[in-house]
Amino acid sequence: MFTHRWGALQLAQYVADGYAAELKKLKSAWQKSLASGHLHQKLSNLSAEQLFDVLKLLYQVLEDEMQSGQLEPLQQLQMAQLAARVMKDNQQLMLMANVNFLALCQSYVLEYKRLKN
Repeated sequence: MFTHRWGALQLAQYVADGYAAELKKLKSAWQKSLASGHLHQKLSNLSAEQLFDVLKLLYQVLEDEMQSGQLEPLQQLQMAQLAARVMKDNQQLMLMANVNFLALCQSYVLEYKRLKN
């Protein structure tokens, strides 16, 4: 399921450590957050190490929605722009020391809700 986002060796280690199940829960938390407009509790208790995986999961959720065929063309474009922002932020965060993860994640949820309305 996650093989196109994470390398095979990393995925094998995640499965061995039980982290794959945690990733599924985090993906579900993103889906619930985007639907409700409020950051799910599971996403508000992230460690710095988890943030990169969580942003990859958000990207996957956005990509899945874009491929669902249920978006209008303008929404499709805006969703692609949001997904691009998520990946750009993910790369930039690797260089930053202190980031307010909660505010960053909430900003994605708010932007998503703005796009859907």
